[in-house]
Amino acid sequence: MDVKPELYKVKESYDYFLSLVLDALKRQTLGASLRGKSDLAVLENGLEKKISGNAQFRKRGAVVHHGTLILKPSLIERVSKLLKHPPEEPEYRKNRKHTDFVTSLPDNFSTVKFSQDLSHVFAESLGLSKIGSESDLRFQKVVFQEAKLLFENKYSRMDFIFRD
Repeated sequence: MDVKPELYKVKESYDYFLSLVLDALKRQTLGASLRGKSDLAVLENGLEKKISGNAQFRKRGAVVHHGTLILKPSLIERVSKLLKHPPEEPEYRKNRKHTDFVTSLPDNFSTVKFSQDLSHVFAESLGLSKIGSESDLRFQKVVFQEAKLLFENKYSRMDFIFRD
């Protein structure tokens, strides 16, 4: 947070990170918008539907922001079976069930292009221009190794997913 002290405030940090995701999505002509505190939604058949949920935590002067994008329609049914209806909901949800409220990204959405676009948008926001350089690739390798360990040791564990 030393680099971007404005990220200390919760709302501002969500706005910052989600604006980067929105910019990367726009590069695939996906018109999404920020809804609620931490959702991204698209307009589908006249209704706003959630395509992304996000969360953050702060530790040792850092903000960790993580989010989801639903890639396949088949995942929506699984989401509705695994997640209870939340006790609080954003206004735009309008008491809809998960299956009526959540949607997936279009079939032509490229995760490879999105990851490249998001990396570039993020680097640009920090004023970096060395994307793809040797030092950048070393840094990315370390970040991806750490992310893989977090996934394997924490985020994929059923006791973490289904904790009360």
